[in-house]
Parts: sequence; structure tokens; C-alpha cells
Amino acid sequence: MKHIIRLLLFAISLTAFSGAASAQNRKQRLTREQLAEVQAKHIAKELAMDDKKTIG
Repeated sequence: MKHIIRLLLFAISLTAFSGAASAQNRKQRLTREQLAEVQAKHIAKELAMDDKKTIG
């Protein structure tokens, strides 16, 4: 009985850790241009700028 419980716990933990590892591999990396755009939007939002000031 102890052997079955240990095997079950091992299977559950293996499944949990493999799911977390595969989720990390699915993240997309931003290009430099995309990262710069995201940063610029964040800065504009923090400075409370409207579209007229940020676009042109």
C-alpha cells in the first residue's frame, strides 16, 4: 500500500512540474522594436500624456 501511495505521489509531482516547465517554454520574446514600443507606451501613460503628444 505504501508503494502505491509513493508511486501516485511521484506521478502527481512529475505531472505538476512538467506542466510548469512547458508553460515557461511557450512565452514569446519581444523584439527590440516591440520592447521599445511597450516601454514608450508605459512611460507615456505614467506621464499622463494624451495621443496628440505621444504620436507626433
